[in-house]
Amino acid sequence: MQLKLIPILELYYKHRRFPFPTQATDEEYQLYRQQVLAACGFEVPLTSLPDQPYNYPITTLSDADLARILSNTIKHKTLLEGGYALVDVVQGKTLISTRCCSDLNDASSWLNLLPQNTADFWIGHPIMHCDIQEQNVIFHEYDQPEKPDLILPLDAVIIAVKELQTLLPALKMRLLSVALQHGIPRRKILPLLSFSAL
Repeated sequence: MQLKLIPILELYYKHRRFPFPTQATDEEYQLYRQQVLAACGFEVPLTSLPDQPYNYPITTLSDADLARILSNTIKHKTLLEGGYALVDVVQGKTLISTRCCSDLNDASSWLNLLPQNTADFWIGHPIMHCDIQEQNVIFHEYDQPEKPDLILPLDAVIIAVKELQTLLPALKMRLLSVALQHGIPRRKILPLLSFSAL
């Protein structure tokens, strides 16, 4: 098993020209999402995680699209919605994705697993909890500790978290650079990027 924590942004955009399809095939939903993103000024096609259609790895987004996301985030006084998807890269399957109200600053929950601190694990709600038992990390819904949702080898999770830790400073530098290039004030961007001390 090879795990990777992928920084992603959730893009739930709407546009008045394209009503949400209530009954559609997967292909029709994908076309709808691309039409909406194009109408909102994004460079399409955008590539989401294969099994998470609204979650877009930051590495796949252009600087222009990131600038648009940063500007919209500041305009609407929100956070950078998304976070970190835990993916089994061998199977190409997302094991744990972001949840409602999660954002990039939730990296600390993952980083706290390095010293095996599982207290206050937060990746959005409904709340998921994790425990370390022997050589495993056990993830379960907060109110159902007796029903584990996922049991993963501790060493594989630690490797993924260490890789994320080394990636975060470069991610922050890229977002700061994009903000500077597009005239977005640094003081407004910094609160969105507290996931790294750099």
